[in-house]
Amino acid sequence: TTTTTTVAPVKDTIPLAEEDINPGLKLMGALDDFNACLATEGYSWIGFPNADLGANDPANQPGYLEALQLCNSRTGISSAFQDFQTSRTDLAPDVVRQENEDFIDLADCLRTKGWDIGELRPDENGLLSPGDRFSSADGDIDTGEIRDCISEIGLERAGEE
Repeated sequence: TTTTTTVAPVKDTIPLAEEDINPGLKLMGALDDFNACLATEGYSWIGFPNADLGANDPANQPGYLEALQLCNSRTGISSAFQDFQTSRTDLAPDVVRQENEDFIDLADCLRTKGWDIGELRPDENGLLSPGDRFSSADGDIDTGEIRDCISEIGLERAGEE
């Protein structure tokens, strides 16, 4: 019997210290954890509860509401979202410019990986946003690919210095 071992080439990456992780990336990690928690509870994200849709709407069902509360408390997604929103306000023009350049580079990298990203447009703070289209090839948000792109961009910039 012959055994063959195949080793994938190691990709150079720059690990990010927790305090250096962009609040948007932290939000994506919390989103992954939140969705995994919902799946463990037997649900997938179907939207926020909405009383206007009535008690029979799936987003208003008691089991789904309990899963939302449980998974929010386990993952801290609400706090991550608030931190993300806070990080995007009252920025100096040079910070907005750098954030936008970083996001353009990230969007370009993700598009090479098959992501569907909407036209980048400024929000009320002047920061670019992809609108309602921001998903990997399978329709989800693959935070691993986002981290890979951030690392690749960091390596490219380090090589330029």
